[in-house]
Amino acid sequence: MREFVFTVEYDKGADEVMDLFIDNPDLHSKTMAVHATNESMWRLDRITGPTEVLEEFDAVVESVTLCNEVIGMCGAPVVEWNFETLSSTPNGRIVYSCREEGEGIQSIPYVAAKHIGDGLLMQAERRGNQYQWRLLIDDDDTVGEIYEEVDDGLSEGLSLSVQRISKPECWLEEGFDSDDLPPEQQAALEAAVEFGYYETP
Repeated sequence: MREFVFTVEYDKGADEVMDLFIDNPDLHSKTMAVHATNESMWRLDRITGPTEVLEEFDAVVESVTLCNEVIGMCGAPVVEWNFETLSSTPNGRIVYSCREEGEGIQSIPYVAAKHIGDGLLMQAERRGNQYQWRLLIDDDDTVGEIYEEVDDGLSEGLSLSVQRISKPECWLEEGFDSDDLPPEQQAALEAAVEFGYYETP
């Protein structure tokens, strides 16, 4: 298996939800689970950040999901979007969402499902202006097909870059729940894990 890691970067004003991440560097979202077919996509996200920013996030997402003119990242219209907060703490949310998109080039989970099929495994993470995706793929030809379709279809104000195609890195959670940490401590903890501070010498 190979890990295909790529990032979609958003210009300010291109997406109302991503604007919140751009304006609030302490706001962070990571998928706990994400699944897709050619027809629909459903996912669980863990969102962390300052209390007041999360309250703004709640309001923006509720407004967006009720809008009839939402467009996916690759231009296909969103025809149905169900959203529910399953857990809420002062510094965290666990959010379930299910979405269907109409005709056109659809968002990344749909494109990946079309080219990979059964057994698709994905992760996604949002911080700042970056929306990073990780896919597990067993065929290098599929990487090119996914990249080309996503890159060709990205909406205005979005750009795509590839970080790596390599042996999979750790897909396991670190084994602790940091929802209740202040954003500054959580960022420091994530940085320590990323740079190997807790690894055995």
